[in-house]
Amino acid sequence: LKQTGSRWLGFRRVPVERVAMVWPAKMLIAAGHAASQPGLIRPEPGVGDNETFCILKSLDRNEAEIYSSLKKRYQDDPILDHMASYRGVLKILDEVGRPHSYLRLSNLLQGFQEPKVMDVKLGVRTFLDVEEEYNIGRQDLYQRMAKLYPRELTEEDRQRGTITKRRFMAARDANTTIGSLGFRIEGMAGLAAEQAEAAQASLPKVNCLGDACRVFHDFAVAAASTNDAEREPLLAASIAEQLASKVKGVFSAMRCSAFVEDHEFIGTSLLLVADARGRTAAFWIDFGKTVPLPDGTRLGHTKAWSPGSHEDGLFTGMERLAGALQSSSLDLCEEFLSGILWPGSGKRSSAHLRTGSATCFAARPRSALYHRSFQAALVDAACIMPP
Repeated sequence: LKQTGSRWLGFRRVPVERVAMVWPAKMLIAAGHAASQPGLIRPEPGVGDNETFCILKSLDRNEAEIYSSLKKRYQDDPILDHMASYRGVLKILDEVGRPHSYLRLSNLLQGFQEPKVMDVKLGVRTFLDVEEEYNIGRQDLYQRMAKLYPRELTEEDRQRGTITKRRFMAARDANTTIGSLGFRIEGMAGLAAEQAEAAQASLPKVNCLGDACRVFHDFAVAAASTNDAEREPLLAASIAEQLASKVKGVFSAMRCSAFVEDHEFIGTSLLLVADARGRTAAFWIDFGKTVPLPDGTRLGHTKAWSPGSHEDGLFTGMERLAGALQSSSLDLCEEFLSGILWPGSGKRSSAHLRTGSATCFAARPRSALYHRSFQAALVDAACIMPP
């Protein structure tokens, strides 16, 4: 990866497990674990390219306590199947002999080939009820607020020329899909340079469900990029459908998880992964702001937040995220079917989509197709002949 000044110029092809990829707002990702600053995540040293290895994430003591609690108190919790394995804390001396502590986590991208990765922040807010460091006035955040969300500033803010981090985060949540949908697309990695530039420009403008669906659509198309142009549309639709299914699987595990029942989740993310072989996965990551609930407190994870309520909107975000991915899958399925029924150039035989057990059906309008599953639509389409 080359950098000139503050501009990222592109990627050099190396094994994906050993590279830090470019994210919007300098977000870095390595092997399926997000970090907001360079150097916070690194491969474990001394491990060969062909071996399974761990990722080292700069130590957050609260996150370490959460992982340790999972290992001790929730050994049989169903949510563990959708998270990185925690393998303790490792101390490493840097080149001048200073010690640095890291969380040792399993590599979530092991087995993928040149995957595309998306980080989706979950919940209806990204700040905890009580965070003392967020109550200090900052001029840099005032300037960012004035540029991004000027209508959120009060006359008092303008006179002071500062705002707190909590105020800024609340304004950002209210003006992105975190507030309205319970999730926000934070960034994507593994994209070609041109796709990465487009994503960096478009993601801050995503503020409704339709915008999010378009991003998921384009992510599936990018993940399906191969040298087989005829295979790509079907593969993209399949990837979106699989991701929707994987998200539903994580959501199902959350709903019957004692760990989820006992905690408040702020700032966690769902990591969506896909490659051009059609392999997909969804992992739950980032627990630095996860805290145990006070005794006697129980959350629905769906209710609106008010100060002191501890409601996080986790389930709201998961449900709407799954629905958005399902909608993107059906969009891609319809595009694929339209290419068979009304090809842009020449006619294709129905053998292109043969499943072996399908029967012909009359062309259905778009609204009906949207209420069909991806698999059923393909079965019905297998014997369609272009008009």
